[in-house]
Amino acid sequence: MKRIILMRHAKSDWESGALSDIERPLNERGLKNAPMMAQRLHTYCKHHAIHFDTIYTSPALRTQETAALVAKALTPSPTITTVDSFYESSAQNLAMFIASLPEDVETAMIIGHNPSIAELAFEWAGLAQKFSTAAFVVIECDCSAWAHIVAHRPKLVHFDFPKNKH
Repeated sequence: MKRIILMRHAKSDWESGALSDIERPLNERGLKNAPMMAQRLHTYCKHHAIHFDTIYTSPALRTQETAALVAKALTPSPTITTVDSFYESSAQNLAMFIASLPEDVETAMIIGHNPSIAELAFEWAGLAQKFSTAAFVVIECDCSAWAHIVAHRPKLVHFDFPKNKH
């Protein structure tokens, strides 16, 4: 069984005065929603006995901040690995990265950007809902190799977003 968790970064600050898009930090809502969604992810993972060692994330400041808040909420806390190609990536590039993951990895998490995160969730699992900031999706596939995930029809097993009533 292979499992991928895709998360969109939390809400960023368009008015921060950042020099470039890649330097935009989280805004107040993002700083509130990221820990809340991280706690929901922690609860989901604990309930389903899901563990993973690494969060792969874009180099953008807003994804780095989101990843740090998520890692802090998980036990044990995963390491954060920056993948430069995730910034301004396509769904196809994310899929190629996932297909190249080591076979001993059973669960992987990616924190990235739209449209690539939403497009991959749609292409692989048929998620047709809006993929809001700080939302995450859990996709599972009954296969033994990441390279074969698409051929084995991955399925959506969980989707959560900040305005979801719990």
